[in-house]
Amino acid sequence: MKIVTAILIYLILINIITFANYRSDKLKAKMGWDRISERRLLLLAVCGGGVGAFAGMRIYHHKTRKWRFRILVPLCMIIQILLLISLLGFSLYVSDYYHAGSEAASAMQSDEEVQVKEIRTGTLFDGPGEENAVIFYPGAKVEETAYAPLLHRAAADGTDCFLVNMPGRLAFFGKNKAKRIIKDKNYSYDNWYMMGHSLGGAMAAEFCADSKNLVTGLILLAAYPVKNLKSESFRLLSIYGSEDKVLNMKNYEENRENWPEDAQEYIIDGGNHAGFGEYGPQNGDGSASISQEEQQSQTARMIHLFITKDR
Repeated sequence: MKIVTAILIYLILINIITFANYRSDKLKAKMGWDRISERRLLLLAVCGGGVGAFAGMRIYHHKTRKWRFRILVPLCMIIQILLLISLLGFSLYVSDYYHAGSEAASAMQSDEEVQVKEIRTGTLFDGPGEENAVIFYPGAKVEETAYAPLLHRAAADGTDCFLVNMPGRLAFFGKNKAKRIIKDKNYSYDNWYMMGHSLGGAMAAEFCADSKNLVTGLILLAAYPVKNLKSESFRLLSIYGSEDKVLNMKNYEENRENWPEDAQEYIIDGGNHAGFGEYGPQNGDGSASISQEEQQSQTARMIHLFITKDR
């Protein structure tokens, strides 16, 4: 039972550290973990688990005669093992993702028009504009930097863009990250806009529905809102490609009722689902008849017109 107790506490510590690593940027920053590499964090978990194992043996030594302890330890251990298996399965799931291409790497470099800066929540594309900013949520299981070409273009057109890194590359786990950026005293934009692709767009829409007082509008790329966004002061632009086979058009149409009355829609002729980013073809998607560069160019132009239009 000493070994059982040691393993139990070891697993608990690993779960806590790993959860903090994937889920809570605020906790990571407070503990200093945001400056620790993945490899060193794993080493910390192993060392911490070793200390926990030793503590578990000492605890067992004093409480071994209590029957409740004999029952609870194996039960908790089973629960922890199941949690660990789930965590490993999730890690394997998110480790298989779409990687950014070479054009994305180029767009992550600063030039005369746009300064590319690494920030705590991701990357800032700081262009010549000072009044408007966009917070971008990436699509599911897509490397964040794949959207750098599009955001670099938008920033050069006068709208600063914040590219948000999501836990496990799933915006579902970081829906409220935009609030940290908007509340940051280092930024003083007149208007904040949310934007997202696919799942990232859906989560950006949810954030807007819950925080309409913080944002001016929403730009959806191959996505749709499932919550009510109707408001006289809230703006919405929806963009998708005519060859998109990933976007569920039935759900898209059914959720039009959640759009503001003056919402705008733009369909890119020949564009598809993956064309908004630089990560290659996507499973189940249609074949685009235009280049990704052309699709992103049209998207950036529509973003500029939407944001700069007289309100």
